[in-house]
Amino acid sequence: EGLATAVKGRVSKWSPLILYSLLYITFCKTFTGSLEGVTFADLCFLCLFVLAVHLSIMLHAWLVFRTVFSVKHALTLVIMGSQKTESMGVAIVAVIFASDDDDDSKLGLLTLPIIVYHTIQLIVAAAVVGRLR
Repeated sequence: EGLATAVKGRVSKWSPLILYSLLYITFCKTFTGSLEGVTFADLCFLCLFVLAVHLSIMLHAWLVFRTVFSVKHALTLVIMGSQKTESMGVAIVAVIFASDDDDDSKLGLLTLPIIVYHTIQLIVAAAVVGRLR
């Protein structure tokens, strides 16, 4: 038990650091040259599309959960049920689409929707919670 506790303590301190480093590196790769050919209109369309998808997920979750739970619990489930972690998505994309030729130009394009989706989640959740307080 002593060794397991000691190892767990050390690993739990390094795990977030490694995860934040991975996110930072991927974020930097996304916005340094790998978005060539992506116009401002493309980014706007992506943001609107992701917003529509997120709101659709939240609406469907609300319609299901409000019939079973109280309003307070349903709202909690709606906000938390639509949340997906950016770190998991970026890590999965980085592993699945890793290439041997070290060409990271496509990695930025593949992670951009994940980064946009995460940002929109935060904005929508803050707006919803802010109005309900």
